[in-house]
Amino acid sequence: MIAMFADVMAPLERLYQVLLGASIGGAVVIVAIAIACRVTSRLTPRLRCTIWWLAALKLVIALVWVEPVVLHVLPFSGQPSASASGSIVAGMKSGPPAFTRESAIDATDADPPATVASWRALAAAAWIVGAALGLGILIFRVRRTARIVATARQVEPSIRLTVRELSARVGVRRAVDVRRSSDVSAPMIAGLLQPVILLPSDRLETWSPDEQRMALCHELVHLRRGDLWLGCVPALAERLFFFHPLAILAAREYLLAREAACDRAVIELLDAAPQEYGRLLLSLGVSPMRAGFAAAGSSRSFSNLKRRIAMLGHRSPSSLARVAGWLIAGAALAALVPVHLAARPSSTSPKLLPKHLKAWPWAAQAENASSNASVAAATLVSDEQNVKSEPGRGGKLEYVLVNRDRRGVTMSGEWQDADRLKRKYGDERLLWFRHNGETYVVRDAAALDEAEQINRPVAIIGAKQGEVGAKQGAIGAKQGAIGAAQGAIGAKQGAIGAKQGQIGAQQAALAARQLARLSDSEQREVDAEHERLAKEMASMNEEMAKLSAEMQHASQPLSQYGDEMRELSKEMEGLSREMNDAVAKANREMTELVERLIKEGVAKVER
Repeated sequence: MIAMFADVMAPLERLYQVLLGASIGGAVVIVAIAIACRVTSRLTPRLRCTIWWLAALKLVIALVWVEPVVLHVLPFSGQPSASASGSIVAGMKSGPPAFTRESAIDATDADPPATVASWRALAAAAWIVGAALGLGILIFRVRRTARIVATARQVEPSIRLTVRELSARVGVRRAVDVRRSSDVSAPMIAGLLQPVILLPSDRLETWSPDEQRMALCHELVHLRRGDLWLGCVPALAERLFFFHPLAILAAREYLLAREAACDRAVIELLDAAPQEYGRLLLSLGVSPMRAGFAAAGSSRSFSNLKRRIAMLGHRSPSSLARVAGWLIAGAALAALVPVHLAARPSSTSPKLLPKHLKAWPWAAQAENASSNASVAAATLVSDEQNVKSEPGRGGKLEYVLVNRDRRGVTMSGEWQDADRLKRKYGDERLLWFRHNGETYVVRDAAALDEAEQINRPVAIIGAKQGEVGAKQGAIGAKQGAIGAAQGAIGAKQGAIGAKQGQIGAQQAALAARQLARLSDSEQREVDAEHERLAKEMASMNEEMAKLSAEMQHASQPLSQYGDEMRELSKEMEGLSREMNDAVAKANREMTELVERLIKEGVAKVER
């Protein structure tokens, strides 16, 4: 029962980690985009739509692409890298000081307490339920939209003729069906494979021919842009990250920018006056209906409607604003790839175990140990220190030493014969080496003790490196915690920035309204709204200032941790120099030992 419980908990905890990483990474990108869009306020709706779509795509990709691309761009700190080339020394447990995987693993990498693990698993399970519910609602909306399309009636031939004419002007080559329905309150286009334009029956008769052309052109622009297909990404991100306020913000900003981009395209294609098109948007009002795989011409909320109308009066952006917008879009595109920055490997950096060695019982433990940063620092040794005059293949001594407890192993050289050795000897205590083209096996206890004694200084220094690496890992975990806290503060700042953007749009709408002649009562109403928005903006500014102070306070320990990390790096560099000397000495002594064992007949030629 316990084993079954563990089998269930493990993947749920892994899912929790993936969700946490995707949520934090997506939040950082969304906050950066929100700030960039606020600073560069003259972006075209088309660029805004592209940028917010990339933000939603980042969330979806983060759930699938969980292994980051490692870029070795940071300066080498002297600590051996997990991707280095050379020999591996692991598991020297015979004699003090004990060097084991258990003693080297950092406390931060230990298994979490059962209560924490259970909480993470429950959170992951709750996400599965919520995501399934969200996808179920989406399927329900798709079916409801399909029923509306199926029951819709055909429109008049004159409207069909208008659609064919507008399709040629917009650039839509496929034939588009147009229908009218009393179940929709605003024009929309629905259907991924067979798009259909739905028009509201109760409003169609009240529109003028120009209004009909603008409404139809808006839906055809959606089709030409591929919005039905592209909109699947933000819709999926919004449902998979239903718990994430910034994911919901990204999806909504994308929808607003998408509609504004179509509004701008309609005005340019039909040479329509912004005032006339704005009156059409006002007549459509707000439509709360949510359809599946559809794009509606109405707004989802009054605030969105106000922002769309305000965007109609925006002038064309300058060339500098266009360049800034494309730079933001390029940065958002680059952010889709998960990246991990690592130190550049040095010429004396060691390699991980070859894949064919993982089948050895003791080699598997060495591989597991090397996956931890602290153990990797303790177990990796450079093969550049191998003496070129040593006998063996290519002038290097090649040997495998299985230690007293049959678990630890010391290795040097290249291991094409690893599979054969594993099948032949298993985990038997022995020394296997290659000398002048011949392979030898030593089983003598005294000779094996001497070989272990030769390699013991390397293990001792490796244990010290493991301790330093563990300290570095602990400091790194603290730095990561601070970074996570800063990310949370940044997410709050992004949300406030979005609210400030909405308030700014409302203020712009009021300013546009004041251009018309207003009665005294209307002017008082506008002034009161101005005052309310100004107070709300001041409150947002105060909250933003508090968050900035929190951000500064959270950053203070980073300087101290940086100093500690630099001191540990210096210590690691010293240990690395000691390790190089110890490895060179061990290689010389091992060469003398194997030659003596051959002369004395202790080493037997392998048959």
